[in-house]
Amino acid sequence: MRTGEFDDDWYDPAIYPELRARPPWVMEDMIEVQASIPERVHNTLADTAHRFTDALQDVVRAGQPVVVAGVGTAGHAARAVALLLNDAITGSPLGRSGPAEFRESSDQALSPRSGGLCLAVSHGGRSRSTLAALEAARESGATTAVITAAVNSPVAGAADMVLPTPVQDQSYCHTVGYTSPILGAMYLGSTLQREPFPAEALTSYLRELRALEPRATQVAGGLRDVRRLVASGSLIDHPTARELALKVAEGPRLPTTALGLEDTQHGHLVGHDHDSGLIAIATGGNNSRGSGERANELVRAAGHIGLVTAAIVSRETADAVDPEATGAGVLVLPDTELPSSWSSLLGGALCLQQLTVGLVHDRGVNPDLIRREERPYREAVGLGSAKEPRT
Repeated sequence: MRTGEFDDDWYDPAIYPELRARPPWVMEDMIEVQASIPERVHNTLADTAHRFTDALQDVVRAGQPVVVAGVGTAGHAARAVALLLNDAITGSPLGRSGPAEFRESSDQALSPRSGGLCLAVSHGGRSRSTLAALEAARESGATTAVITAAVNSPVAGAADMVLPTPVQDQSYCHTVGYTSPILGAMYLGSTLQREPFPAEALTSYLRELRALEPRATQVAGGLRDVRRLVASGSLIDHPTARELALKVAEGPRLPTTALGLEDTQHGHLVGHDHDSGLIAIATGGNNSRGSGERANELVRAAGHIGLVTAAIVSRETADAVDPEATGAGVLVLPDTELPSSWSSLLGGALCLQQLTVGLVHDRGVNPDLIRREERPYREAVGLGSAKEPRT
């Protein structure tokens, strides 16, 4: 089903994703591809990973800034990349703080940190603010690098080091564009710690997460009638909450806000009632029990005033969340021997993507063009300056 204003000559297959009339959507194909990425990351990053980690160690030893920049889906991935680099630098895979700092691309462009290292994340390599962030960082004396699937893009041309990811997302509702930089950062972390990259274990975990699809569809069904959604997660789950909010806005076109677990309870619920839904995310990290308890408090409070609630949790936080307080259901990440930050970020990624697909199917919309098939939304892109034009 399509809504809005259409014209006959807008679609150019050289510019836009494949235009399908019915599911499975291209987004679903890209979700399926993700399990193949860990085995392919070594081939794309092996040549530059040591050069990057050597530069990173030099900057950390010198006490200079380490900035990870991005915007949109790439920005959410950049937040995760900063967390993963800090894990590798500190040797503590618990989402602790460290020298790597996330900054939104436009902030870094307007007021760059002086010197150090600036690592950008830009899947398609056309973000103008990310390009400006790298240029400003270079002018400030920083070494620059980019994680991207587009090695010949404008953003890649502004970097001293290009860290390529192996798969280009074919849907505008990005999935691979989120998980690829995360997997790339895991490879860089393994290189930094001089440990083998566990590609096989990552592939196995991603396949186990895909097995949650039927449950994700059920949870999405429980959220079918909501008109607004809150995605709530903190610490290691903050990138997941932000990416969930974006995917649900882009795909099923449901207005969504991303907040922290605690912040949601400080006034935000006043603007919501039975027309709203809330998804609390508590998958681990520092004080995982405390995170689960905070999520439980939130879903109980939200449910009491009528919101439809759901949760994404790990095995270690699941006992803290009352299943009766989550009317739409709970998604529980499978057990794994991977570091907790890795399992949280990848688990959250696959859960949020599969929830999005479930909501997309319920609403009968095509997520792949993120509404570019409607003239006002297509024209709105041209009225801004977010990206370099496609050629």
